[in-house]
Amino acid sequence: MDENMESKTNENVEKVEKVETTNSSAEQNTEYNAEVRQVLKSTATDQAQQQAEQANQQISNSANKNVNVCGLISFIFSMIGIFMFGLPCGIIATILGIIGIATFKPETQSNRWMAITGLAVGAVEIVVMGLYISIV
Repeated sequence: MDENMESKTNENVEKVEKVETTNSSAEQNTEYNAEVRQVLKSTATDQAQQQAEQANQQISNSANKNVNVCGLISFIFSMIGIFMFGLPCGIIATILGIIGIATFKPETQSNRWMAITGLAVGAVEIVVMGLYISIV
């Protein structure tokens, strides 16, 4: 009986050691998983911060640009020319639109579209007013 008890005791001791080994490796895995989660969170946070900084930099860069003055004036004259003073405003809008496009610097200026629109609408005003004058 003593041998039987002793063998059962040895078996139980071995089982306890296996469980303890399993528990310690589970604890190590848990610690490792916690470390991995922390690294992933910090990486995601760093990436989000970098993206936010890039967006802020793009916004500040576009806010620091000057307006293309010739393009702006061309756009204004072309809009005025639609409602009144068509031919003179069309001529001014076309000339200033050409100058605005030619002198546009993308690094320091914004609103090139105004110069292009002023040129196009001014040219249309000149053609329409020329046809109107020739008909009347």
